[in-house]
Amino acid sequence: MSLEGSSVSEKENSQPELISDGSMIAPDGEHNSYSIASSVKNRQRFKRRVMEDHVDVDEVSMCSSSSISPDMTSANALVPKKPKKATCNGNAVTPLTQTDGNANCGYVRVDVVYDTRFPVCNKCTCRSKPLDAVAIRAAESRSYCQALDSIQGRIVGCVRPVMSGNSALVRPSVRIPYAAMCDGHLRRLRLHHCCPGCGVFCTQGDFVQCSTSVRLEATSPHLFHRRCQVDGGSGTSPLCPHCGSDAPFEPIHLELKTPRPPTFYLMQHLALPSRRTARMTSHRSDDTIEDKEPEDCESLVLEDAGITFSTDMLPLCPSKRELELMLRKLKAEKPSSTKYNIRTLYTAAKTGDLETVLNMIISGHNINHVFEEHHGTTALHQAATFGHLAIVYILFQAGAFIDERDGQLYTPVMRAVDSKSLAVVNFLIKVGADVRDKRGEDGMTCLHLAARCGSREMCDLLLNSEAIPINVQDDGGWTPLVWASEHGKADVVKFLLSRGADPNLKDGEENICLHWSAFSGNVDISALYLEKGSDVNAVNEHGDTPLHVAARQDNHEVAMLLLDHGARLDILNKRKDTPIACCKDEKSLSWLVLNVNLDLRKTIQSHEIPHKRTVHRDISRGKELNPIDCVNEVDDEPAPINFLYLLENCETVPISIDRTITSLQSCKCEDLCTSPSCLCSSISYRCWYGKEGRLVPEFNMMDPPMLFECSRACLCWSNCQNRVVQNGITCHLQLFRTAGKGWGVRTLQSIPRGTFVCEYIGEILSDSEADQREDDSYLFDLENRDGETFCLDARYYGNVSRFVNHLCEPNLVPVRVFVDHQDLSFPRMAFFCSRDVEPYEELGFDYGEKFWMIKYKMFTCECGSEKCKYSKDKIQETLINYNKRQKEDQQGSGSYSQAFVAS
Repeated sequence: MSLEGSSVSEKENSQPELISDGSMIAPDGEHNSYSIASSVKNRQRFKRRVMEDHVDVDEVSMCSSSSISPDMTSANALVPKKPKKATCNGNAVTPLTQTDGNANCGYVRVDVVYDTRFPVCNKCTCRSKPLDAVAIRAAESRSYCQALDSIQGRIVGCVRPVMSGNSALVRPSVRIPYAAMCDGHLRRLRLHHCCPGCGVFCTQGDFVQCSTSVRLEATSPHLFHRRCQVDGGSGTSPLCPHCGSDAPFEPIHLELKTPRPPTFYLMQHLALPSRRTARMTSHRSDDTIEDKEPEDCESLVLEDAGITFSTDMLPLCPSKRELELMLRKLKAEKPSSTKYNIRTLYTAAKTGDLETVLNMIISGHNINHVFEEHHGTTALHQAATFGHLAIVYILFQAGAFIDERDGQLYTPVMRAVDSKSLAVVNFLIKVGADVRDKRGEDGMTCLHLAARCGSREMCDLLLNSEAIPINVQDDGGWTPLVWASEHGKADVVKFLLSRGADPNLKDGEENICLHWSAFSGNVDISALYLEKGSDVNAVNEHGDTPLHVAARQDNHEVAMLLLDHGARLDILNKRKDTPIACCKDEKSLSWLVLNVNLDLRKTIQSHEIPHKRTVHRDISRGKELNPIDCVNEVDDEPAPINFLYLLENCETVPISIDRTITSLQSCKCEDLCTSPSCLCSSISYRCWYGKEGRLVPEFNMMDPPMLFECSRACLCWSNCQNRVVQNGITCHLQLFRTAGKGWGVRTLQSIPRGTFVCEYIGEILSDSEADQREDDSYLFDLENRDGETFCLDARYYGNVSRFVNHLCEPNLVPVRVFVDHQDLSFPRMAFFCSRDVEPYEELGFDYGEKFWMIKYKMFTCECGSEKCKYSKDKIQETLINYNKRQKEDQQGSGSYSQAFVAS
């Protein structure tokens, strides 16, 4: 094993659920044969078949935040020494990542068994005398290691057999059941690598170690999970579950390293004995039904082809028994001498002929043959399309390409999703099929297909795989919600909305989901969108509202629903047509509904009530990801277009900004740039962004630090966690006319605290040049104190942030961010939410006291807050207090200068 020095941040991984095994476990020295046998039997339910290509976790090397010699044996694996080059049995090894062998998709979550009747102890039994299990060994014909390893928060069981001469049962603490272990895990147990709190070995991921063991060089580190530390009582530090020391704990990151991709079992289910209850039953014979262990699965090894067939990974299905019989028959007999044509493979995979497919694989046929006459599909495509799980399973074991595309750019998992083959999709996901690939037909992903075919269970499976964003868009900008809306899948729409899908996201033609539900004529779906706050009068690039679409399709029920929610009849589209003009003819039901409503509205229309007008459909003119429409429900003021909308700061005169790529400090992270080893995050002290792309709760909103995001010079992934501001505006914003403050900005959706909203964009000016500008209403100080000072002017060049008004109780806070350069004189000013913001709530930040001390003669604050200091009634009081503080500061600085001169 090898250890490489790299400090790791403390973070909590997803943990398995802990349950009681219901058996008594006696403390060391007080052996209870019944309870021990019962606990071992529960553990022994993890029967696993050993395959030649399995790599056990004890056969790989680890790297951690400590330093260890790589040429040591596993028995001395975690003794801190000087780091060397990582090797494994004399050969160089490479880190195991998710791209190496798709290790992550093979992890299986199982339940950890321990006895809750024993309290958490502060003394382990890792090196206690083992318990002899002669009686148990005699009862078991074949024993396997019962150790469990924690790998990136997932629990993986060992597959190595226990040597026949090893009858010892061990455990890390008195609350963990006794277990038989292989030699590798037995050595690691003696080295305190097993957590006494849950009984799981600390193998890969983030753990903690006792600093007492670190200081003693002769002692191996005491590894455990942070959640398993022992509570020392009120006012005292937590205790190490191994030695009971209250010394500080140090985070440690362990990483597996292996010369070849490891293989993990896909199904390792815990079989707990059911509790015996008294029941009345029909008369039976006296024959008792024994609780039998599951039979060993069949396997077949083709040495020439290097293929191993086994049924142990195949989920329960009607063809599993058939495959077991075939493998048993092939081991006993010679393979069939029948000669097959390659076209037979296509037919057999399509019709579910398992025997023919298996014989053709054994005969050496190319299972990845592309059938051009059948739209470029392969045998795996056909088996997945028609839901033949057993054939998909053996084709995968024989080396079929699981991400191969056919002539229509569909992968096998896409075909399975499109045909609602849930079991096949579940299997392909577990073996590493790429479900978030957008290179399918028209840029569709598996989630788009699942929504289109109306499979709620399929959508749930894909979203639970944590691989596909729920608002992913295809080439036309359509989300899965749009596909479900167009095809009238109300159950899928309701499910996606419950999982956080955005119904207001616009597609390539600026349609929202309400347009598509109006097109399909589904009243239930349209009602769901209106309940979620969708704009009933939203216009697309053709100027059509949902009412235009419903009238054109003669969906009169949807038209009535839209009218009930305030749909306007006077909006003209690009062709100068009203919704009534879009009706097919005057005999259609839609024409009758719209015409009656028009007559009624003319009768009760009040000219005193101003109507909400959309004066511009997108002030960014398509530059932003989400269009920013401009509405006016106050007066007749047109849209403000007297400026150039930009996405980045600009200069009108030469300004020296160091943008050279060599001046950027960059990282080389392979993870999501969340560890302290990330250079970009360390400049900001830590990565302040969470998994959701929002500022973490402990971020100081009152005095925010500078943020340094990963840049173009970094070798990390473009979707790393330390890239937020550079991704642009993702919130749905709207420019609206206020009653007394001119134009303002509000949100159309709920925005959680810490979310990036927008960046203040403008022209970079020196302070000396800004002083010469007549209109200083759009100046924003960059707060650079060293050397010449600069500011941003959004008067002629800017974005939506130039319309953000002042609020004495702000919901936005400006934060200095560096992305494309690290010149501290020119930060980017990003606005983040300082609290949760509700839909249609105006956005604003605090302009600062100095701004109002200059502008109060021209206008005062109209925020309406009870804490307002700059309103017409409060401004004089604020001015007096400000002048008083200024005078005190001047007197203080003057007395300090006199004292300095006197000294």
